[in-house]
Amino acid sequence: EITIINKSTTKLMELLKSHEIDFVIDSEPIKAVEKDMTIKHIKRIENVFVANENYDISDIKTVKDLENHPLILPIKGTANRNNLEEYFIKNDCSINNILNIHTSEVIIGAIKRNLGIGYVIKDLVTDELEKGTLKEIKLPNLPTVGISLVYVKDYMTISPKLFLNKYYNIDI
Repeated sequence: EITIINKSTTKLMELLKSHEIDFVIDSEPIKAVEKDMTIKHIKRIENVFVANENYDISDIKTVKDLENHPLILPIKGTANRNNLEEYFIKNDCSINNILNIHTSEVIIGAIKRNLGIGYVIKDLVTDELEKGTLKEIKLPNLPTVGISLVYVKDYMTISPKLFLNKYYNIDI
């Protein structure tokens, strides 16, 4: 039996420290790691701006052009949002019309409802991009985010080890 929970990194690390959960998979950087915890990098993820197939993106050639459009973004304080805000600053871009949403699934739902242009992990919208129900806005040098696994080796039981091996090809 597997239970997936969604909480802040700080809260997840507290749960891991108290052995209430078996491991954490989260975006980097991961802070507040105890000495008995192991961090293992899993992969880098690519983020993209996407819009509903009916949304007019013909005027968007640079990141500055996003200033004129409503954006659907991850909430402030997340790794994806922090990296994106640095990207906006670096490109002298001032964004004001923002819908802040906590989860990728809800961001994608808002994009599908044509509420604006969303910023999401590309792997989550690959099917929609291939089908043409969503369209990607190609902008140079968008930030990427690393994903890591954190665990306490001495407390890992067989079930989480099997899960990590089967779905992430990680041996512990």
